[in-house]
Amino acid sequence: MELLNFEKKDLDELISFYKRFLNDGEELFSSIKGACEANEYFGSKAVDKGKTVGFFTFQKGTLFTCPHPELIKKVRDMAGDRNIVTVDSLMVLPEYRGSGVAKALAERNSELLRKRNIDLVMAESWIYPDGRAPSLKIYENMGEVLFKEKEPLFYKDAYSMGITCPICGDHCQCGAWVLLIKNRKSRD
Repeated sequence: MELLNFEKKDLDELISFYKRFLNDGEELFSSIKGACEANEYFGSKAVDKGKTVGFFTFQKGTLFTCPHPELIKKVRDMAGDRNIVTVDSLMVLPEYRGSGVAKALAERNSELLRKRNIDLVMAESWIYPDGRAPSLKIYENMGEVLFKEKEPLFYKDAYSMGITCPICGDHCQCGAWVLLIKNRKSRD
């Protein structure tokens, strides 16, 4: 398996993964496209035998899928003037889950973050209605967790923003863990 940097040419494939595994919504995709054009979107992808099997991407700054200004304020207050990015996506094809793809992408991205002088990562780790939070351990293993808060019904307003949940449909019942993580490969 190869681990490669995400490039603008990967955008259509990323959006295809997004629609299948995360959320669907034109406003969301427009935001991602804008971040790519502004060079504020980066990360890695995993490729096996010419087939993309996973993405792990970031956007500069502090952003959530749905507005939560009180949480953004908490995170920004903790971050101070340090460089921070937000996890935008962590997606692995079902047949590759549990095989170390996400862990390998996280390790590669920790080094990529260090090279960009980014030492803080904000993440929202999806909590399915059945209580599973599949990406939580990956995020927690990226470094020291400085902040972690569970937010039930985190995505309840997503539909009003034109975003459809692949699990719940139009009326999302999913929650999220919100984390602020100090990248373990940070310089300080």
